[in-house]
Amino acid sequence: VNPRFNGGSFWCLASYDSLISNPEAYCMAWKWQDWGSVGALRKVGDPFLIYLPDGGTTNLNITGIDTTGGAFPTAFLRVFWYNPRTGDSVLQMGPRLEMLMGGGNFEQGPVSIGNPPSDISKDWVAMICRDTVASFVQLSSPANGADTGAANLAQTLSWSQDFNAVSYRLQVSTSTGFSSTLLDSAIADPSVTQVAISGLAPSTKYFWRVYEAYSSGTTDWSQTFNFSTPADLTLSLPIDGAVDVPLNPALSWHPVAGATGYRVQVSKDRSDFTNVVKDTTIMVTDTSVILFNDTNRLVIGGQYYWRAREIRASGTIAAWSSGFGFTATNTGVIPAAVRLNSLHCAMSKGILKYALPRQCYVSVTYYDLRGRIVGSFVNQEQAAGYYSLSIPVSRWSRGMYIQIFKAGTFIKKDKLVLLK
Repeated sequence: VNPRFNGGSFWCLASYDSLISNPEAYCMAWKWQDWGSVGALRKVGDPFLIYLPDGGTTNLNITGIDTTGGAFPTAFLRVFWYNPRTGDSVLQMGPRLEMLMGGGNFEQGPVSIGNPPSDISKDWVAMICRDTVASFVQLSSPANGADTGAANLAQTLSWSQDFNAVSYRLQVSTSTGFSSTLLDSAIADPSVTQVAISGLAPSTKYFWRVYEAYSSGTTDWSQTFNFSTPADLTLSLPIDGAVDVPLNPALSWHPVAGATGYRVQVSKDRSDFTNVVKDTTIMVTDTSVILFNDTNRLVIGGQYYWRAREIRASGTIAAWSSGFGFTATNTGVIPAAVRLNSLHCAMSKGILKYALPRQCYVSVTYYDLRGRIVGSFVNQEQAAGYYSLSIPVSRWSRGMYIQIFKAGTFIKKDKLVLLK
């Protein structure tokens, strides 16, 4: 007698080959008392036994079989394999079969029990018994795959109520397999169908599930839902505490994957941004913006604060970033386009002046007429503003050189003649 018979024995089984599709196989099922037809699985774990003398597989069709009063919409059966050639007492676990239910009866059509774990052309015994009861619980909020956006780093998880349950168990994890859990909570009050959680990490996907407990046991886990917390947008330039910032500064931030736009605010107060002087939504993926112009500038010596947040494809808006502060004291106005002056040579060095309308990658390279690089400068991201670059021309020989200036997509090539 195998423990999975739950105290039953071989003599309680009857032949029901009509339940399987393999004509060479044999099927035995629990016969309920003295019924002349196929009876119910008397209790959880009572099996069907299928002998496959030539190995292979078969379909099992138990449509319409009574389950002795179970009102569950879904039941799960588990296949276990027994090797009669070795007599091994340890059963090998096979697939899990999901069976639709209706009015206490199986409504599932034929399902395959799968192949034996090895030696599939040799004889095997498949034992099929009730695994667990499917959960009635329907997870509701956040919706599966939700991008929580403005909901920040706290969530309220809610699900439907099972009026037959005596308690629930809730798990939250960053792993699809729940190999580790951030929350594993027993909820003793069956009328409680929501739990608030906080302290979630930014830009993280979370998975959650619930099961019910009854006086006679527990259900299987519900369907697993997932939701994602908003990314932690970080500001770039002007840096926090910057001084000598232009009166029409270019504000830039680091891009957030999946963003379809950004909202940017400039304020005179840092605590709650109630005194906002500029509030702009940019429905593009640019990560830099100039909010002021020649006629609408910041006040010289004024202290300002700015922040940003991303807009997602779903239309949700994430939490605000941390605010950065700066002082506007530079009277220079950032140009609307890249400006580049000619290289001015004096004494032993040359001075190259240029202006950038927004943050971009800048490089300045000089070549001789043989195409050899004689000087390479900057080669990094620079914020919007005015720059003066010193070029050590005294190290170069007399002759003609090519200057290539790149600022983002702007490229300009000039000729330079050194006379010594």
